[in-house]
Amino acid sequence: MASNQSRTRLPHRNPVSDNDLFQKEQSSIEFQYEQLDPSVDCMRLLEFEAIQPDDGIPHIRLTHATFGDRPRYEALSYMWGDQAVKKKIIIQGQDFLVGECLWEALEYLKNRRNQDQVPPIRYWIDAICINQADTPERNRQLRIMPYIYERASTTLVWLKPKRDYYFLTWPTLPVKQSEPVNPFASSFAVEPTGYAMSGDEVVQYEEEPDESFGSSRVRNARRKREKIEANLAHQAALRTTAEALRDMYASGYWDRVWIVQEIGKASRIRVCLGDRRELSWEDFCAELNLLESHLGSTGMENQLLLIREREEKYNGGYTLPKLLKSHQNAICQDPRDKIYGFVGLAPDGRSFPMDYNKSVVEVWYDTMLFMNEGGRVPSSEIVSFGRMVKEMLGGCLAPIHQLSYEYASWKRPPSYSGENLYNANMFKLHAYVAGVIIARGPSPQKLISSLNDDDEWKAQIHRNFRNDHGSAFRDHDYLIQMALVSENDGCGVLSFPGLHLPFPTDSGLSTNLSTMLDRHTKKRIKAQEKSVEEPTRKTWTKDPSQESTGSFGVSHSAACSYQIERCSSRKSPWKVGFATHEALAGDLICWIPEAKKAVVIRNEDNQMRITGTATAPLDLSQEANTISIYREPKERDTSKYFDLEERFDLSVNAEVLYILLLEGKEFE
Repeated sequence: MASNQSRTRLPHRNPVSDNDLFQKEQSSIEFQYEQLDPSVDCMRLLEFEAIQPDDGIPHIRLTHATFGDRPRYEALSYMWGDQAVKKKIIIQGQDFLVGECLWEALEYLKNRRNQDQVPPIRYWIDAICINQADTPERNRQLRIMPYIYERASTTLVWLKPKRDYYFLTWPTLPVKQSEPVNPFASSFAVEPTGYAMSGDEVVQYEEEPDESFGSSRVRNARRKREKIEANLAHQAALRTTAEALRDMYASGYWDRVWIVQEIGKASRIRVCLGDRRELSWEDFCAELNLLESHLGSTGMENQLLLIREREEKYNGGYTLPKLLKSHQNAICQDPRDKIYGFVGLAPDGRSFPMDYNKSVVEVWYDTMLFMNEGGRVPSSEIVSFGRMVKEMLGGCLAPIHQLSYEYASWKRPPSYSGENLYNANMFKLHAYVAGVIIARGPSPQKLISSLNDDDEWKAQIHRNFRNDHGSAFRDHDYLIQMALVSENDGCGVLSFPGLHLPFPTDSGLSTNLSTMLDRHTKKRIKAQEKSVEEPTRKTWTKDPSQESTGSFGVSHSAACSYQIERCSSRKSPWKVGFATHEALAGDLICWIPEAKKAVVIRNEDNQMRITGTATAPLDLSQEANTISIYREPKERDTSKYFDLEERFDLSVNAEVLYILLLEGKEFE
């Protein structure tokens, strides 16, 4: 898969943000970049001017360097800070605006001296060394960014504490101790005046012992008191230092997406605590571990996670699925970076198609196809993984009308053979046949507005479920209550009137299930031939006035109600529900446990295709928690409702998988 691969899409894209590729500051328009050579792997490096004017502004210049030149440089890792506050620097005589946090880091670097006294250090800082206004350059630099941090001689982590605690270091004990003192626990405590306690020994002494008494006991008491007071002072200093360090280390820096790659790829790290203190990564980790052992991990979870991941980097610690799961709450300005920010760190992320011209929903498609390829995510987890990625990227990635516009090219059914039925573009889901539609009824709106239609529909429920009408009416009453509180007339039902997604019947259904369906179909046909419909029995057809506009794509459906009969001898898990207005008698209602959705499937010319979604009490019970008619089972064990022989494998593409994950207000 090419690094900038892009599937054909119609021009609906509206990327969330084109400024600030790596959540950093954008340049002012005064400075003009010199183009990087796109034919070689190269970058810009920053160097401070040898003579800095006395104007309080950092003066720098940029040079180009190829990886083949083996340049020596240091990379800066920092937090973008408040973007509302901008400060000026000078690049080769031209103005350039950066954020306050970066400006302070530049001030520190300007005055910093290389410990080895080598010629002036060059730095790589993404906000300055990448032309943020040039999308092709951003895409190229995104690909080589892991190598930039990997080959830097040092990665400098710039932390700016909230308070002025730079000067604090661990205090030393003022009194010689026979055993080390726990600096965070109350090893020593002071009792009321006249008593001191050390361990199990309690010593009584006078406020001002009588010197004339001269006993050794008094002298010992004074020495113990001095020792205790010294240790109490030391303990207080340690606590102050520990809390200050925890506050200093608990910077928003650690919540960022990009620092995971920057820390993970760095060959050597030094941590700068403002402009007062600089320490090695090893010393930094030792202090964090000490803080964790005595104060707990609260406020330091991300730091400790990065430490553990870096320690396990060569033992499978950096797989792309694992990184996305571990850092799903990491913060960035551009939601696409929720994925792109981890690709370069993961050995299994090579060939992922990164492109800032793509929309967020396209990034979701790319991610799911990439994970499905080669089984990076097991098929049993692919739906939950897709839901997680969808939430990471912002939840509602594309409105329904945009999806409908996208799928205009899906007018004709794709051709599937045994070779490509289960390729990386298709996601294998488990589905269960809940039953066959035996009656198609009025829309939710008709059931609510026309009491006569509601009565007729109830009468038909009674006729079809004479031996179990109680549970059928329970489901019906629940659905009516749900429709009354729903903000969507279709109750969240979608239709795919032109979106054919067929799969061969013989490979989709088990032999037993196929036999049951054939038997059920023959039974229904025979019953219809022998019986004459009662004159009072009403049939409902499609209501053109309520159907969605458009002849293809994905759209809101003016849902119809349905009744189903189970194919097996067991009772149906539900008997009535709402489905796309495309549903017809004889269609299957199938339940997909992973997506917690029901779909309508039609058998046509020995191929089965999804025509839309359906609702049922199993999934509706989560939508309206104020309704208590239907009691959701304590266990969501699918076997409680379905037989194993009713299960079959359903193959869907990424677009349909995304639709199955739509929830709540995303239908609006």
